[in-house]
Amino acid sequence: KTSASYQFTSWWTDAENHRITDLVPFAASFLSRGTLLMVLTHYCVLNVSNELLVMRPYQICATERILNRMLIALSDRRRLGTIAAGGYVWHTTGSGKTLTSFKAAQLASLMEGIDKVLFVVDRKDLDYQTMKEYDRFEKGAANSNTSTAILKRQLEDDGAKIIITTIQ
Repeated sequence: KTSASYQFTSWWTDAENHRITDLVPFAASFLSRGTLLMVLTHYCVLNVSNELLVMRPYQICATERILNRMLIALSDRRRLGTIAAGGYVWHTTGSGKTLTSFKAAQLASLMEGIDKVLFVVDRKDLDYQTMKEYDRFEKGAANSNTSTAILKRQLEDDGAKIIITTIQ
């Protein structure tokens, strides 16, 4: 399969990940007011190689749910630190977790009330891999670190909006 073949494309789905295979429901969903514009302006990445990456519907849904949880927590501060303000994204290998996290972090960093986005990974090799991918999506979009001293500087730096770090 190559990116030039139809088999490379993905199906448009609803929020429950049910495929929309008929043209009329697809047009009503994808071409509805605002949806196509949101996909183009919020859920695409023109990477450093000038390739247009379009997020799959489940990635868009995951990103929107992450941002929605953040908005709810920001509007009701009593929810901060509770399950209602948290969540997780569970994808399989090769499904686009890094792109989903990148767009969620990028869009969250632009939200009012969000000073920093801290992306915590559980392994140093995953830290390096994530940073490498983030740089492929947008060079310099995130900051990584190798020590707590560097992390402290990044947390104090107003210019460091997205920070990738390990739990160690």
